[in-house]
Amino acid sequence: MPDRTKVWSVYIHIMAEKVKVGHIVNTETVIARLMNPVELENFGWEYHHIHLEIMKKLPPFASEFYERKTFTCYTEDEVDEYFYDPVIFLRNHFEE
Repeated sequence: MPDRTKVWSVYIHIMAEKVKVGHIVNTETVIARLMNPVELENFGWEYHHIHLEIMKKLPPFASEFYERKTFTCYTEDEVDEYFYDPVIFLRNHFEE
């Protein structure tokens, strides 16, 4: 972030990833692309969206989970501890 605060993000249901775990990105960085109609047909219509997670700090074992694209569940308190609400985060950090 401009104030040097680190955040981590995860994007799911994307193709042609251009960055890896640990890469530093900015607003100009191409991270990946959405699926095209042929890929959607191959993977199923459920994938015509993306998931976005923005983390305050990495949860325990996060790199292990995200590197393999395996997911885990968290309690509400853990979610509040580790994750930002993406809508609030984006509203607070980017102009519309």
